[in-house]
Amino acid sequence: MRKFIIAGTIVISFFTSTVFAAERLSLGYIYSASKSHSEIIEFTNNSINVVSPTCFDITTNGRLDINGMIDQAFIDEMHSKNIKVTPFLSNHWGRKRAQAALRNPYPLIEDLVNAIEKYNLDGVNVDLENLEKKKKNALTEF
Repeated sequence: MRKFIIAGTIVISFFTSTVFAAERLSLGYIYSASKSHSEIIEFTNNSINVVSPTCFDITTNGRLDINGMIDQAFIDEMHSKNIKVTPFLSNHWGRKRAQAALRNPYPLIEDLVNAIEKYNLDGVNVDLENLEKKKKNALTEF
């Protein structure tokens, strides 16, 4: 019974701090485009409050590769408009890349934390795809 009460308290705390305390979450991905990131956001007519550009890739050895789409001016502009920036971390369907990251996740986690601090980001959107079902626990742990 005690475990149930503790688990219930954690769930209630989670929901009250994330769902009820915040407005709706409206996330926009920016993968690649012919227009600037800022122009793309303008087309949404202020309907998004989180933007997730493709800035973070995984290398073949499971480490972070910050690609050329990272743009500090864009991040600062989004923050000035109260839009959070959470780049998505992608393996671009490269199963071996994701497996390498999940086999030894701590270097990648350290890389991500350093990037979040360096670029003043609001988090990371993890988008690892094409994994086998048997890797679901490793992905969840990550």
